[in-house]
Order: sequence, then C-alpha cells, then structure tokens
Amino acid sequence: GHIRRAVAARGRGGREREQGKTRMSEALSDLLSRIAELPLARHGLPIVLSVGRLNELKGMARLVEAFGLDGALRDRANLVIVGGDLENPTPEEHAELARIARVTAAHPGLDETVVLLGHRPNGEVADLLGAARHGAAGFIGRGGAYACASRKEEFGLAIRWKNPARLAR
Repeated sequence: GHIRRAVAARGRGGREREQGKTRMSEALSDLLSRIAELPLARHGLPIVLSVGRLNELKGMARLVEAFGLDGALRDRANLVIVGGDLENPTPEEHAELARIARVTAAHPGLDETVVLLGHRPNGEVADLLGAARHGAAGFIGRGGAYACASRKEEFGLAIRWKNPARLAR
C-alpha cells in the first residue's frame, strides 16, 4: 500500500537487500502500518522501543504506565513494544496484556501512543532499532530510544543482544 510506496520513494528505514532489490522487513512494514493507523499528529514522531517477553519481570506494563504518566514524553514519541504472542498468548502473556489494557484505560489517549507488535525475529528487531535511530518513511522520526523496563537482566545480556553496532548502518 501507500506505506511501502512511501518507504521506497524516500529510501529510508530498515531494509534488507535481496538479489539487488531493497525490501522492507515484515516487522518494519507492520510497524509503519500500525503507526499509519494512529492519529495524524502521531506520524513522524520518534519511537521509544522495548523488546522482551510479555511478563511481569520484563515490565512492559510498568513501561506503558511510566509512558502514560509522562505527558511531555508522550507528546514527543510513540511507544513500541515488541514481544509475546498477541494472537494466542500464554497465561503469563495474557496477564501482562491485561495489565497493559488496565493502564491504557486509566490514561485517556494513551492507547493512541502505544503499539504492540508481538514477537519478531532478531534480524527484524535490528531493523526496528535502526528505524528508532534513523527514522523511517516519514512515519517514524529520527532520534528514538531503546527502553529496558526489566526488574533485572542477567549480566546485561539483553542490551548487548540488541546489537547496537547494527544501528550505525
């Protein structure tokens, strides 16, 4: 649709090379489609990206709540959460999704600033990180951030796993 054409025309965002052609990853395509569904004022804002399992320890509902409580941040960015099975959630994922739903219901308009993408392969997550840093197709502004809301991370591996070196491409 119009998003794929916009990305091709602007030549920005996460891309994959495939036999001499530029192809957008499915995760980035899905994210751009989801942002296109948000109110027009949300288009072009940077994203705050968080990646992890949907469970209480990883803190996605806490992150959504913090985002909801900070009006200045909410005005300047969209929150994107990557992780979990959104179509067939486990009981643990269902509980975290219910917490997220309660938080968004408690903050009017917050649901228009948060995008849940579900689990994505590592390579596609790298494309999302690149879009957070560099922007994409006019729907994602440059200068986004990565947020880690976990209560704990073993040896800091989650941050290293996100492979910041790929952001420089």
